[in-house]
Amino acid sequence: MDWYTGSNFNDLIIFLVWGLALLVILLAIYCFWLRLIYDLRGKKRKKLFSRWEEIIFEYLDRKKLPSEIVESMPKSEYDYFLDFIKDYLIVIKGEDFKRLSVLINQTKLFSYLINKLKQGNSQMRSDAAFFLGLARAYKAKEFLRERLKDRNDSVSYNCALSLAKIGDIDAVSDILIQYRNCKNYSRDSLLCILFEFGNSVCQSLLQHLLKEKEDSLRILIIDVLGHYRYFSAGKAILNLLNLSNNNELRIHCIKAIGRMEYIEALPTLRRCLDEPDCVIRSQAISAIGKIGDITIENKLVEKLGDENWWVRYRAAEALFSTFEQGKESLKDILAHSKNKKAVSAAQVILTEKAMGV
Repeated sequence: MDWYTGSNFNDLIIFLVWGLALLVILLAIYCFWLRLIYDLRGKKRKKLFSRWEEIIFEYLDRKKLPSEIVESMPKSEYDYFLDFIKDYLIVIKGEDFKRLSVLINQTKLFSYLINKLKQGNSQMRSDAAFFLGLARAYKAKEFLRERLKDRNDSVSYNCALSLAKIGDIDAVSDILIQYRNCKNYSRDSLLCILFEFGNSVCQSLLQHLLKEKEDSLRILIIDVLGHYRYFSAGKAILNLLNLSNNNELRIHCIKAIGRMEYIEALPTLRRCLDEPDCVIRSQAISAIGKIGDITIENKLVEKLGDENWWVRYRAAEALFSTFEQGKESLKDILAHSKNKKAVSAAQVILTEKAMGV
């Protein structure tokens, strides 16, 4: 019985060894075929690109019509052609870009991409959304909006980005709702989308800011409005600064107000100079320096002795840049003050400005 059991065990070992060897052979064959297919596709891609390069320049020279180019290629080459034209659409501007976009927007390639967006797998849907935006396919906006709620984050993001590229301001609300409810995008991703709209997005964002309740989304909207220095949003942002208890939100409000140089915010900013939060104090000083307030010179000198380094640094910086005699004031502090904190801050700013920093 023991011999029989040992024999079975040996047979099992031999079977496993042969099975493993067969698996290795199959994997090698599979890798070989993958490599072969990859090489064949690479050669085909190179050959097609070489031919299309000449054709595309003839097209840009008005020697060919869009239909002549797209109708001449089989459907199996569409993906290659889209890959080929991608870099041109990214780099080329002006009238040449408009002519290139026609190759997608007014030929069979448009319906091909729409079908991929509606029925393809996640990678196909994502690629289709990307190309429709790249070609500024405005007539695809309804299809792109439908896919904003796609379960695949990449598809949803590319649809939103493409809607931004084509300037569909009416889609901003849906994009923000998608971000708030589903969290399909990171904060940075949503910022990229909103910045893609350009400053035309500001009015829509201001309307959303007035009714938005979630602080994280308020902060993001405020950052975009501040980036574009959208002065019309100053009153709404100042109200949030005055009413909110969220210090992070208030800090972003102060930064945006400073960028806008919203002078009506000066009374509030002066009060912020005595806030317990050192970041609020330092950002308020920075904002006041950008707006310009000649009434607080003595307060800034006082802040040179603040317990926080950045408050002292911003105070010295504001003194230097805002006041006509600011440079001389800092030199006087450096020469005569007994407050080591104030002397240090004055020395740093004077040194930086002398070096052109």
